[in-house]
Amino acid sequence: MDARSLVLLLHVVCSDVIVYPATPGLAPSDKFSINVTQTGQEPNRLFVYISTSDHRSSPPREPPGRSMSWTSFAFTGAPVTVEVHAPKDFHNCLVRPSSYGYQCKRTNPNTASFTVLHNTRMMSIEFDYDYGLGVRDITDKLFVFADPPEVDVPSPSDPYVLYYGPGIHNFSTSLTVGPEIRQVYIAPGAYIRGGFQLPHGEVRMHGRGVISYENFVRRDERIG
Repeated sequence: MDARSLVLLLHVVCSDVIVYPATPGLAPSDKFSINVTQTGQEPNRLFVYISTSDHRSSPPREPPGRSMSWTSFAFTGAPVTVEVHAPKDFHNCLVRPSSYGYQCKRTNPNTASFTVLHNTRMMSIEFDYDYGLGVRDITDKLFVFADPPEVDVPSPSDPYVLYYGPGIHNFSTSLTVGPEIRQVYIAPGAYIRGGFQLPHGEVRMHGRGVISYENFVRRDERIG
């Protein structure tokens, strides 16, 4: 096998990591930063989202000072190494669910690493300074989602599609989807503050963006 054939073979075996764009105007998590690396490729920095409990901290709702950070990427082919930079140093870390068999290890101060073998994985990463024990929940949660590449991405100009591109989309209330719409597509990097009402039947909702209800007033039935 000549050198050119070897390079082509390595490209096929290693394939690519697909990194989703950051949401313009949205601050990333101040708790965690994450890089992903596939064999033979340069590391890629992921955009890490964060939501906090502070706006829901009045009793008996969530206590203040808690957060949830999350990120996602897509890949095919060779396994991907995920490197997590945590806000504190630690001795041990876990990747859940444990049924995946992914071993998390400390590689440097404040730094954890594990390898993802399949692209249909939803993972929680936990550190020994913040394990959830008994009735105590984790203070700063972290979720990492490994996806297969997207398929059937619609055209932004399709009149039967509500297409939301990268950026923040603020709704003043839930958006009612009209009867002519067949799909709602939320592109990677899109962040929708709002929701959708579907009074006219089934609509396909898909994409790798985020729908957040953070601006909506929630009614807690435990409060009179």
